[in-house]
Amino acid sequence: GSASVSFAPLQTTQTFTVDVVGELLVEADETFVLNLASLAPEGGAPPIVASGTATILNDDSAVLAIAGSSGPEGNAGTTPRQFTVTLSNPVQAEVRVNYATADGSATVADNDYQASNGTLVFPGSSTSQVININVIGDLEVEPDQSFAVNLSALDAPAGVTLGTASASGTIVNDDATSFSIANASVVEGTGGNSTLSFTVSLSVPA
Repeated sequence: GSASVSFAPLQTTQTFTVDVVGELLVEADETFVLNLASLAPEGGAPPIVASGTATILNDDSAVLAIAGSSGPEGNAGTTPRQFTVTLSNPVQAEVRVNYATADGSATVADNDYQASNGTLVFPGSSTSQVININVIGDLEVEPDQSFAVNLSALDAPAGVTLGTASASGTIVNDDATSFSIANASVVEGTGGNSTLSFTVSLSVPA
């Protein structure tokens, strides 16, 4: 856009204002140029007599965080457990962060879940990404178990920080067992004591 400014006789300064639009996008500092031109001679372009550069300093920030996840393990195969990673504000440039699973009471060796690691990429202005970790289903009756997904090595523009860097994935036991007792009988006999044995069973091992 353009506007005009004039000086009264003997006046040496004038103020010219430009509106800067505020927003929450994390971005690099930005600049624009304000040119001062004399009135155009007839039929010609106005000559630029002075220029000034204005800098808009970024004052926005974003925090990266991962949220926990909980759900049943299933009885067979694998079930993806979703972990959502979010940026509190959009970022103009790409944001990258590494992730890796870690054993807790749930372990890879015990076939509770499948280990995973990699790099999560947020394209410019994206604020949410999902990490899927496969939980392995079984019929074993056991307590609820958990493992962790950890974030590290944040690669992002200035103003972006790593907040919640670890989240727990809870594998909720969805198996059950029940007791049963079998009937028993014994011949009474004519003297002394007899032993009566009852068999108690679990429907599924625990």
